[in-house]
Amino acid sequence: MENLTNQLGALTLALADEQNLIVTAIAGANVSASALVVVLGLYPGETIRDAAQVLSLSHSATVRLVDQLVEKGLVERMTGQDRREVQLRLTRRGKLVRQQLLKARADLFARALSRLTAAELRVAETLVGTMLATITEDEVHADRICRFCDEEACGDCPVEHALDDPSGLSTGAR
Repeated sequence: MENLTNQLGALTLALADEQNLIVTAIAGANVSASALVVVLGLYPGETIRDAAQVLSLSHSATVRLVDQLVEKGLVERMTGQDRREVQLRLTRRGKLVRQQLLKARADLFARALSRLTAAELRVAETLVGTMLATITEDEVHADRICRFCDEEACGDCPVEHALDDPSGLSTGAR
């Protein structure tokens, strides 16, 4: 078991490091800003408060991050229904960058899976899904887990299933 946990830790760290290098190069911004570009493509009109929660950042840090994305022409601010709230959406350029981010991420993970057989891929999908469901704590945590996901490609999301069955949600501290 120690060998598996060590290898899993190394794999997740290596993939996260590579993903971070790729997304920051594409977006020309830090990892959190890149994640926000992905999230806003799925949830246009997200508020700064919602974005801060998904990114696990303070409100002021999220405002600064949004300022950077606006300056780069990736995001625009809109007045919300409650005129005190600011809503965010991707610009045309932001939508293009989002597609590049999702494709590069998919290519990275496809490369990591490329030596597995079809049978091994099916087993891996089941195992990864079970692990994702096991670590999901609540809706905010689920959004954080999936902040770089291409939810349209995911289909039958194990994180969403974990939310549908609250008895299976993790209560462990991070």
